[in-house]
Amino acid sequence: RESSLWLYENHALQVPWDSSARNNWAYSLAEAERELPLALAIIRRAVQERSEPLASFLDTEAWVLHKLGRDDEALEVMERAILYATDSRYQTPEGRVEMMYHRGMILEASGQVEVARNVFRGCAARGYNLPYGARCRRALGAL
Repeated sequence: RESSLWLYENHALQVPWDSSARNNWAYSLAEAERELPLALAIIRRAVQERSEPLASFLDTEAWVLHKLGRDDEALEVMERAILYATDSRYQTPEGRVEMMYHRGMILEASGQVEVARNVFRGCAARGYNLPYGARCRRALGAL
């Protein structure tokens, strides 16, 4: 995990004009649950630089907010991410299932357990052989 954090940070710093590199860095920080305020600042800057909303960036912002315990804000951002989920990352099964997992976790943390359960069921079915499908099955089992 440390090496991937270093790689994402190093790449983002080498190409500061590349908002995708910053998105990846912010997401890796969120997954590692490290430097979350920095991750939020990084992803918000990347989101602001885009001429139009990009679902993958909004998904990262929502995930960072969730990791910070700011689930009401995270849910609002996630709903916007779903609205704009037309970029190529979310046209793949992996991308859709990953976003569903994030949404389910945020819903659960927001107290919307039944809605989260339905999201996890859909995620588990769509992503049966995918890593995030397995995460959805574990989350569903924990409810």
